[in-house]
Amino acid sequence: MALEVICSENASDATIKDMALRVFFQCAGEPRLMYGSGDHFMDYGPRASTSSDGYMNGTLSSSVFTPKTPLRTSTPQNNSTPSANYTNGFTPQHVLHTPGGGLDSDQSIIAGARVQNSPRHEALFIYFSRIIKGIWRRNLCLVKQINEVESQLTKNILDEVGYYLNSLRQAIDECSLITSPQIHHFPSRTLQQQQQQRRTSSEESSLVDQEKQSLQKLRTLVGVTCEVVALWSVLLEHELRVIFVALAPDVQKCLLNWSLDDLVRNRNDVCADLISALIRHYIGDDASTAAISERLRALCPTLFTVDDASVVKATENIYRAKTTTQPQLEMIKEAVAQFRKSIQKLNLIQTCDLLLQGFYFGIPLHLFQLYLMNGAGYSKPVLYFDGIVDLSLMRARRDDPNDLALIVYKKHLTSTDVTVQEAMEKRNEAYNCILEVLRLLQILATSKESQLASLNLNNFFQSADSVKQQLSSSRALEERDKLLRRVLESDDELACVKVFNWMLGNNLADQLIANKFKYFEAFLFHEIEDGKGNIYLELLWKYYEKSHNYLEAAKVLAGMASKTTSRTSISNRITHLSNALMCVQSAPETKSNMELKQEIQDKLDVAQIQMRAKTLLESETNPEIAARGKEAIEALNYQLCGLTQLYSYAKTYNLHEIKLAVLHCASQFDTEIVENVWRDILDKELRNFQLNRLTLDKIQNNISSILLRLRKRYASSPQFVPLDYILRELIVFSFKNSPPINWVLEICRGADIKYGKLLAVASEQYRIFDPFWKQNQRAFNFMLDLAVLTTERSLEEAKALGSSDRKVLKNTCLEFLSSLQLNVQDRMSFGVASTTQRSITERLELLNAQISKIS
Repeated sequence: MALEVICSENASDATIKDMALRVFFQCAGEPRLMYGSGDHFMDYGPRASTSSDGYMNGTLSSSVFTPKTPLRTSTPQNNSTPSANYTNGFTPQHVLHTPGGGLDSDQSIIAGARVQNSPRHEALFIYFSRIIKGIWRRNLCLVKQINEVESQLTKNILDEVGYYLNSLRQAIDECSLITSPQIHHFPSRTLQQQQQQRRTSSEESSLVDQEKQSLQKLRTLVGVTCEVVALWSVLLEHELRVIFVALAPDVQKCLLNWSLDDLVRNRNDVCADLISALIRHYIGDDASTAAISERLRALCPTLFTVDDASVVKATENIYRAKTTTQPQLEMIKEAVAQFRKSIQKLNLIQTCDLLLQGFYFGIPLHLFQLYLMNGAGYSKPVLYFDGIVDLSLMRARRDDPNDLALIVYKKHLTSTDVTVQEAMEKRNEAYNCILEVLRLLQILATSKESQLASLNLNNFFQSADSVKQQLSSSRALEERDKLLRRVLESDDELACVKVFNWMLGNNLADQLIANKFKYFEAFLFHEIEDGKGNIYLELLWKYYEKSHNYLEAAKVLAGMASKTTSRTSISNRITHLSNALMCVQSAPETKSNMELKQEIQDKLDVAQIQMRAKTLLESETNPEIAARGKEAIEALNYQLCGLTQLYSYAKTYNLHEIKLAVLHCASQFDTEIVENVWRDILDKELRNFQLNRLTLDKIQNNISSILLRLRKRYASSPQFVPLDYILRELIVFSFKNSPPINWVLEICRGADIKYGKLLAVASEQYRIFDPFWKQNQRAFNFMLDLAVLTTERSLEEAKALGSSDRKVLKNTCLEFLSSLQLNVQDRMSFGVASTTQRSITERLELLNAQISKIS
């Protein structure tokens, strides 16, 4: 009764209000711990396990009410989908939290003790329940006819309930009904109970704080319920059935199944839709929308805040800009400035949709056309892409003021913290608005006109499909590039990262390289550290090269070539090293740069040898070696080997040319080792020698090709192609296997070896190295035929030589022929000269005469 008097506004109650307050606080009491056993608890007043009218199963005092944040109300809530599994009524039982765990009012907080709420606590909850008992669980709406609904709560009832709720709220605030100090009091107890009190003092001391929290939640519940009731009453004044039609189907379904209890619980979702639909109903009527905004601000200050009203005003300005003949851009800029002031109240997707093109709050086209028919005028497209970027970036910063998402990104973390994940999700939601606009502009810029007609672009923005009628491909391309620059020149690094990835996914890497965007280098390093592929390394060196930072480009390329990964083949490594060499050659010639140049050159030389080794193994015809070499081919293709490792492969798989290349690259010349390598090369080619034309030609061509190739490769280091040794081996082989005498000469011709060189080697072999050639008749005859044929070929060759080379050739021929003549004469002195010997002598004398004429 005292509480009723306190809340009353009747003049007759005003005279006793002070007395009622004294009675209320004198009887307010405090929460108690009740001790006893069985049914003999020491009770000091009625427990409020149920309300006096039996309205609910359990009192409101045993309910948990969790205050929620203010609504985003003014912009359309296209994505607001109330959860389908909301429960009716309050959530179960207010829980007292103790160090040992949470216990409700029906459970013992310690052995033999129970909690009794204070009379004040019970009185406030019971009084609130009596006010709203008639409407709390009643359905909000009822379907009267098809597409027509009727409120189950009449305006008179709502106004009456709202009056009492407002009186209760004012009394709580003005009379401090829930914040006055309380004095702990516990009833007399036995000695055993007193010992229990001392053991449980921490539990008892927390009772007052817990009850105070419960009363604070009640105050919030009273205020929110008061605002929701006032909102529903306003909706009834403005034809609920019309507003209901403008709601999304899922919201309509909820309202048909919900009670006031459900609406209070889920006010953050649905009340915003209701307010948006109400304001949409009066679009174009500035006086009406202004009046409604003022009234909502007065009746529902948490559901419709000052920021909400500002957003409504800005939205009206956008609409006015679409229909006015005034300068459109200035009005839109002013509206965006208003949006920025209330950025966290925006439904960002719908606001961006409004700026993009479409219709107020995402309103359907047929409703928008009805507004135009009612005199709204001609609507022009907005297409303010700069505003979309600015609002999205600002929203991302406001949703993550501590840059938690940026910290996680930079440190390569995977956080499970709810706060961090929420910050990342909110940022992504804001960035998605930018990315969707980019996607739309990219489609318009790259698609043919015939393709656009069949494309549905309304996947994200409701009005996106209408944009294709307003933008040509060239204009879309221009707007896309402008939007890209605006984002990439901003200070939002994560937004830049999102756009970098979008551009790479849409083959716009060249634009990133051509422009020095401030976060691009850091982005590339981040992706490289994350192991996301050589594409980012390639972009990095191209970026450095474009920026004329040649030294850094060279270092990046050298690192790419040396990196152990199966994603980079040996041919790509050679390409990287070649590009690195070109880059470092473009850098200033400092000592450190020259050292880097030499290092890269050495790696390139080794990589080229490795490439040849891989090629030789792949072309191997020997089945045994080919089978064993598969693993080696894989290793050679996907890692940069060292010289020792390459020599080991060469030795294992009989890659004799690779042995020679490794020796040359290491600058390790040893006559015996090099000659052994060449013996292996020749043995491999001569292994299948046969005296038939086809085989002879094949072996001859193979040896000529090898000699020609390697002589060119090692032209600066001829010691690695020891011609004297090679020709001696070929002469001995020819003698032993009896191919045509011109076989060796054809090899020399194919390898671009002068006949004079063959003549000099044969002469030394005959005259100096081995007396066998003089003593053995068959050997002598072979050498004589070789000398005669080679000399005759040399006479033809001499015409193309210089004077000094001709003199050398002349002396070589005369020495060789003279030695042969002496040998013939010695043989003739021991017997009668045969016709053959005289013929040989005459032939040698003729050649001597011809050689002597060379000048």
